Amino acid sequence: MSHSHQRSLFDDEKEIVQNQPETPSPLQSTEPHSYLPEADRKLVIRASAGTGKTFQLSNRFLTLLRGSTPDKILASTFTRKAAAEITDRILLRLAQAALDDADFQSLKSFTGSPEITQKDCLTLLKVLTQNLHRLRISTLDGFFSRLAGSFSLELRLPPGWRLMDEIEAEHLQDRAIDHVLREGELQELKNLMHQLDKGSVRRSVYQLISEHISQFHEIYLRTDAQAWKQFGKIQSPSSDELESIVARLAAEPIENSRMETARNGDIQRIEDEEWPALYKTGLLSKVLGDGKYHRKEIPDNLKSLYLELEKIARAKWLAPWAVQTAATYELIEKYDRVYEQLKRETGGLRFDDLTRRLAHSLSNRSTSDLAHRLDGTIDHVLLDEFQDTSVPQWSVIRPFAQDTTTGTNKSFFCVGDGKQAIYGWRGGEAAIFDAITQQLEDVEERPLNKSFRSSPVVIETVNRIFQGIGNHDGFGENQAVLKRWSNEFPKHETARTELPGYFQLLTSPIPKDMEPGDRDQSRVDAELNQFVANMIADQLKVAPTGTIGVLTRGNAKIGELIYELNQLGIDASEEGGNPLVDSAAVQLVLALFHLADHPGDTIARFHIVNSPLGAIVNLVNHENDRAAHLFSDQFRKRISQSGYGETVHELTGQLAQHCNRRELRRLIQLSALANEFDTISQSLRTSEFVEFVEKQKVQEPTDSRVRVMTIHQSKGLQFDTVIFAECDGLMTKPPKYLSYTPKPGEPPEAVALYQSQEFQDLFPKKLKLALAQTTDKAIVESLCLLYVALTRAVHNLQIIVRPRTAKSAEKTLPKTHAGLIRAALAPTAQLESNVVLAEAGDPAWYQSLPQLDSKSESPPPPRELNIQFKQSDQSRRLPRVAPSSKEGTKLVQLENILPTGDSKAVDRGTLFHAWMEQIGWLDDGIPEDEILLGLATQLGIQGIDLEQSLAEFHQSVSRQALKSLLSKRPYLSAESMNVSEETKQEILQAPVDVTFRNERAFAVRENGSLLTGSIDRLVTISRDSTVLAAEIIDFKTDALPNDLIAINDRVEYYRGQIQAYVQAVSNFYKISPQQISSKLVLLKLGRVINVDVEG
Repeated sequence: MSHSHQRSLFDDEKEIVQNQPETPSPLQSTEPHSYLPEADRKLVIRASAGTGKTFQLSNRFLTLLRGSTPDKILASTFTRKAAAEITDRILLRLAQAALDDADFQSLKSFTGSPEITQKDCLTLLKVLTQNLHRLRISTLDGFFSRLAGSFSLELRLPPGWRLMDEIEAEHLQDRAIDHVLREGELQELKNLMHQLDKGSVRRSVYQLISEHISQFHEIYLRTDAQAWKQFGKIQSPSSDELESIVARLAAEPIENSRMETARNGDIQRIEDEEWPALYKTGLLSKVLGDGKYHRKEIPDNLKSLYLELEKIARAKWLAPWAVQTAATYELIEKYDRVYEQLKRETGGLRFDDLTRRLAHSLSNRSTSDLAHRLDGTIDHVLLDEFQDTSVPQWSVIRPFAQDTTTGTNKSFFCVGDGKQAIYGWRGGEAAIFDAITQQLEDVEERPLNKSFRSSPVVIETVNRIFQGIGNHDGFGENQAVLKRWSNEFPKHETARTELPGYFQLLTSPIPKDMEPGDRDQSRVDAELNQFVANMIADQLKVAPTGTIGVLTRGNAKIGELIYELNQLGIDASEEGGNPLVDSAAVQLVLALFHLADHPGDTIARFHIVNSPLGAIVNLVNHENDRAAHLFSDQFRKRISQSGYGETVHELTGQLAQHCNRRELRRLIQLSALANEFDTISQSLRTSEFVEFVEKQKVQEPTDSRVRVMTIHQSKGLQFDTVIFAECDGLMTKPPKYLSYTPKPGEPPEAVALYQSQEFQDLFPKKLKLALAQTTDKAIVESLCLLYVALTRAVHNLQIIVRPRTAKSAEKTLPKTHAGLIRAALAPTAQLESNVVLAEAGDPAWYQSLPQLDSKSESPPPPRELNIQFKQSDQSRRLPRVAPSSKEGTKLVQLENILPTGDSKAVDRGTLFHAWMEQIGWLDDGIPEDEILLGLATQLGIQGIDLEQSLAEFHQSVSRQALKSLLSKRPYLSAESMNVSEETKQEILQAPVDVTFRNERAFAVRENGSLLTGSIDRLVTISRDSTVLAAEIIDFKTDALPNDLIAINDRVEYYRGQIQAYVQAVSNFYKISPQQISSKLVLLKLGRVINVDVEG
């Protein structure tokens, strides 16, 4: 049926919207929303863990689909994985209901009234499968990306913009930092660094700037300059004022000897400028308090002097804080200006960039203005995991939410759980979820606290812990946060009353040889790791079909636990993946690639020589410089000809016999990463490949029943057994900055670098509020993390804490997750070695799990791997051919071209190519020396005289031949181009456009092969977008005598490579070789040579 009779705020949209084709819902009645009760039209669901959020959202989607088209329903969630699960769930439930009566009976009770039929299910399934391309089930980032594509001009996006990957973004960030370092005045940078690092020189300038940018860039983007100026005008006292107060203090007669000693100590602290110490010890804190020192009243004259001193001390204490905060803002502002410019130049953007631009440009626009760009209206909004939504994301989605809550025949559905808001560090703002009912009209809020996951024992344990955390009395001023969480925690129930369960809170053993009072926690942690591994081994014996999730706070613990499990022969997977460098075999192969770029690295040599790889690559003596440099040259050439993928593939086959199963899996994954690198980079700098591998997280392909992961990675998962193995660390870490936001969804009003709360009485007013808000938020997020950890368990929850090794008695419970759990369940229990502190349920809970088939109870011993690696199947992809493989039309000794005794020649060549890449037209000048030297640093060039190299570079480009070659004017007449006369005449007929590209990458077919590479400099001459001619310029840094025979020999050597370039340019511009000029530039000699090629 048609929707033409409906009225909504989109009815007055342009004719293009009214006339666009639409796939109507086959079940649509005269009242489009008769399937959805009016009371359910605007809902916010507060769904606790395990209560079926995805199930609720899929029910809603299916109900709406009965009266709407797929493209009018926006369903958004937090991850692509979750979006795919929702889509799968919807399609699967329809398919099952269409085929199975039991599944149909279950479905129809959740999809509105009148009841759906099996025929309806089949019809809806058909509609969905035919319109998957119009389905709007995605992450918010995915939706925003499509939205941005429709508003490129309004958002001022760069032409041809694209989303950058992590590696490219980091390279741009490095370039921006490098620019900040190069462009700043030396003294200005010194002052800035001194201010940022509080006078310390422990870190490098680059490291300090990089750290500040990673910590403060996000908050900078959400604030204006005024937010960073909360200190007002601080009147710094003069030296005369300081000397005066010290003199008067020293001269003040004091009868009490204790007071006199304290006064003298304060004077010393003033002279040492230890201003915070004045507030901690001595008389000042007493004057500001009850006015007594050791129960003796402080004389009024002395009080007056100290009150005067306090004003000076406050100014002295606040001034550095204000300066450091201002310096941080100044640094980030400089960096951001350059970073944004680089993104404009490269056309690269991140998802966050799109979200901020959309929030700034579209948040106040009516959705009716957006309809024609979106190919239709959005009548229904479904938001999942809303507690993790950021302020900019909400700014973009809010107009759609407001429209669906105020328009007719529309609906809004939002589901989330403030208790699971664990992504504040990524910008998630749970307060938006808490305030959503105030920001949207007539939205009803409903709780959902019945678990369909966990056993009664697990649920009751969760209730007891979170309703009892307020018993912990060690949080001081932040105690109210615990009390509020405890009081507001809803009592959980479970629908799985039939499930058996078990819970233990227990300590790990103390190492047997550890002396009482020994506080070496590393030994205790190592013992805990072994204890957990043995517990898992025991669990697998009695419950081999059960799943086990081992949860940690950080990534470091994962590797430690995996190691212990592997020692026991237990296969365990790492959720979310880790970089492949967790494998010894991968590290060995990467050492080989590192050596190719740095043949002088004796550590890498030693690593390789003392491994099976040494014999494979014929490196047998790590002290042999010549052998290492010869290997480097040969290996780099091999990569240029075969690519990274095939090189790693061959090495994997050669190392396979030396690897266990896990190491071999990781090598195979390395081979896949190398193939991926081949598709995105033509770089022969093998260190770039190593960097790429080190930053990629790769999950091991295993069906292991044991999975080790951080709590963040466990979100959305469940396990028969959960072992919380890291709950003794501090709940929160000192934040990098304080911020204050008056209302949820608004930008912060106040920002400053972090200062300890022990001095909060000295804080400016808004920064006091910022401290309280920041601290409370950190504690709440830590409580959310604990909640997520405990609610992953289905049957069995095991919480392991460290035993106490100190001799002294514990005065108060620690401010840790372990401390909170103990406060709720075992507040007086002593932390002795390997004891149970609290327990509930049935230790034999596992008897309810499915049992292994008797035939598989004693599995056969694993067979030895006997894998034969075949050569890469050439039929699957074109063989790669590099132009450099065509060098040498006659036999030439390799060291004549690349001297094997000196890797400096390779680095020098790399550096000169990089410097030449920085030159546009010489008419516009040469980059500053600081830029060129900074580039050398960025490339990691070491061991060569940069000043001498720079002088040689300037000498080369100052020669007349190169000046002419790198200038634009000669190309306007093609006077120096080696092209046909006919081509020159065509160029002279009318004005032409002359452009250049440095490092022009290409990939073209050649006789069944794929010719790939990059041209150092490619100049094109065109008219009306049609290329008339091109010139290939290839820079060489070969060391040659200045005689004709040697030069001609070298030109002959490179002729094949130039021929390949000509063919590539001819192919992708569709011009003949006669329209292409080729020049070889010998930079050392300053010679430019025409190279004639066949064609």
